[in-house]
Amino acid sequence: MAKEMTKEEIANLIDRHLDGLDGTYEWDDFESIPFKDPELDAIRRECLEIERKYPPANQYASFSHAGVSELRRVAAELRQPKGDAG
Repeated sequence: MAKEMTKEEIANLIDRHLDGLDGTYEWDDFESIPFKDPELDAIRRECLEIERKYPPANQYASFSHAGVSELRRVAAELRQPKGDAG
């Protein structure tokens, strides 16, 4: 079962997750269910790679500080207008 979301919805989910405001299984679903759109699925896989590359310092965190920074960067890039190089 593939899912559909917009870039803005993914950016908002990243923010909610990092702020501890996402639903119980919302991030788990994001990580484990592929997107129909290959571009959005690449973003999902990038988030998985960030989680793998920057593991948390303790069992109570989802990401290390570097991982949080990387995910905030992904969210910001998702919000950039198409064609805007920054």
